[in-house]
Amino acid sequence: MIQTDPAFMADSSFYGMLTAEERARLSHTQAAARAYRPGYMLMMQHEQSLQVRVLLTGWAKATSVTAGGEQVVLRIYGPGDLFAGEAALGNLP
Repeated sequence: MIQTDPAFMADSSFYGMLTAEERARLSHTQAAARAYRPGYMLMMQHEQSLQVRVLLTGWAKATSVTAGGEQVVLRIYGPGDLFAGEAALGNLP
């Protein structure tokens, strides 16, 4: 399990707003903490998901490719941020 120090996460991040008890419950769920190499694609657009994820360390970005083939950054995720919520709500891509 990856150990995280909430002091390094923004108070406004999802993880940063959890209480110590909530963090403990989250760390004991069935979800496994994983480390990924730089450039690894965590999710793809239109992919369905039944779970949300919390970024504990590092940075991730959401990107899209325009009709002209250019990659644009939609959002940057940092330590403590919740992502894939849109896909999990209502089981939509």
